[in-house]
Amino acid sequence: MPKRHANMTDKPTFGEKSKPIMTNCAKGLRCSTPILKRIESQMDDMLARHDDVYFFRFDIRYPQGYTAPRDNRQFCAFQADYVKGLQRANYDVRYVAVREQENSSNQHYSEIVLVNVSPDPKGVVSKPELKPFIDSAEKIWERKLGLPPVDEDERDIPPECRKKNRGLIEDCTKSRYGSPQENGIMLSKSDPEYEEKINRCFHWGSYTAKGKQKDKTPPGQRELFSSRLPNTQKNNYYQIKPYQK
Repeated sequence: MPKRHANMTDKPTFGEKSKPIMTNCAKGLRCSTPILKRIESQMDDMLARHDDVYFFRFDIRYPQGYTAPRDNRQFCAFQADYVKGLQRANYDVRYVAVREQENSSNQHYSEIVLVNVSPDPKGVVSKPELKPFIDSAEKIWERKLGLPPVDEDERDIPPECRKKNRGLIEDCTKSRYGSPQENGIMLSKSDPEYEEKINRCFHWGSYTAKGKQKDKTPPGQRELFSSRLPNTQKNNYYQIKPYQK
């Protein structure tokens, strides 16, 4: 294992609150502690400032036959526009993204996002729909790659069935085995399952911290990306230096 990934854990939980993570000592599955700390800091920040937070995840991929740059400039441009778009829609946003690569000739990026959810005029808090967040990501990524956009009447069609077969933004609503899984979890302090759902989100988010698929990033290129946290000492936020190679 390269030196930059020396800080790994195979314990089943992480942090003072023993949040569950995707590890398996018997199978040699480990997670990066710097990435776990970054996820924890972003979640702690959002949950400290908002009563209702929406957590979701997606993956960002390059189309087949596309030669991706060795650096992260396209992803960084995408991420900047994606966050600005959410902020213009009056969302407070926190994210963690990780560059990965295994057998593909191009890298991909796994990302978790947290946004605040505001009550309607009657004071009711409703769970947002996942689709607009994914559609927005698709449109921005297509634009950054210089690709013609997917037709709007095809956007509801699964990527594998589209005429333009890209599937560049994977909405993570299916497991690796193809079975349906939940993506988009509401974290509401009024919910009796609040702590349980926090643990569920952290466990799922720890997928981005897995030890696999992180050895092909070129030297000098960043692997971990996240929102900037307020630099204030009156809150117990983790202040973590940028994670670079």
